[in-house]
Amino acid sequence: MGYRIHLNEITWPQKVHAGGAFRIQSDWSNVGVAPCYKGGFPCFTIKDKKGGIVTVLVDEQFDIKKLQTAEIGKSSSKKLSAEFTIGSQFKDTVKTFARNVQTGTFEIYVSVGHEDGTPVYELPYPANDGFKRYKLGEISIKK
Repeated sequence: MGYRIHLNEITWPQKVHAGGAFRIQSDWSNVGVAPCYKGGFPCFTIKDKKGGIVTVLVDEQFDIKKLQTAEIGKSSSKKLSAEFTIGSQFKDTVKTFARNVQTGTFEIYVSVGHEDGTPVYELPYPANDGFKRYKLGEISIKK
């Protein structure tokens, strides 16, 4: 057996405001016996009820290849706290608000993948959308 990436815990706000900052806190471990040499980043995808992607949020602060392995039952974990903003764009270091942000209640998914949010790894969870994203719950976006 090689690596086995595990999301131990995650919290996110139930309601966020478009253009406003919010935090997603997560705790990750590698419960396998080998490092994940190719690495990847925690990704959070927000989808509408029809399965369309509203936004993809990538936590680029930590590459999962840095997760340490340990003896069975003693894996170390890495706690992350990432700040995201839905509906803002940066143009020449000036933050602007995108007016076409969808509002309402959406589904939030987790994956591990490339910096552009493309999922790479299977995770040991049900509710896979068929593209290596795993449903966590819901989130509301307000204007």
